[in-house]
Amino acid sequence: YDNDLINKITVKNNKKLEIKRGVLTLASGRVQFNGTPPLAPEEPFDMNLHIINLNIQKLSESVPTIGKFLKSGTYQSQLNLRGKLNLADIFQSPLQVSGTQDLSLSTYTFVPAPESLTTKTDEKLPTTTLPKAFLKDGPLVQGLDINTRLNLNEFVFDKLKISGIHTQARIKNKNLSVTGDVQSVFGGKIKIN
Repeated sequence: YDNDLINKITVKNNKKLEIKRGVLTLASGRVQFNGTPPLAPEEPFDMNLHIINLNIQKLSESVPTIGKFLKSGTYQSQLNLRGKLNLADIFQSPLQVSGTQDLSLSTYTFVPAPESLTTKTDEKLPTTTLPKAFLKDGPLVQGLDINTRLNLNEFVFDKLKISGIHTQARIKNKNLSVTGDVQSVFGGKIKIN
């Protein structure tokens, strides 16, 4: 592990803490960060996070539940987080998150819920509602501008195998756009626009 967690910290004239370069090294990858973190509730912050080659296989060794679905791959991102945290209701925090993320996976195996978790036809499923922050007009969605690329070599569900999945998605100004293609499913190809 990197023993030099935060390389340089300065205090600005306005008494804000500024991290010039921080590094967190994990068994599964590295996280670099810099910016102005919040020192108190409701204090504005502006932070950059760069996740470098997060190894999915090593992550799944630490978090066994992930290993049931994902065998190997990498995740990378460069994100900027700005705003204020509302500790009374974190989902109502006025945040702006922008940047890019890339996920490359060899295989994703869909594992259905065990029978003990499924319901009989006469049983009612519990209802859940999304916090308002995740709805189209919620503060978390309004402040997003994120590009996401996914490359998945193979998706497996029982006997169904889909290979060569490549997508690019962007959420910005409350709108989601997706493009991509599938190289092989049921003997054919799919293009997503």
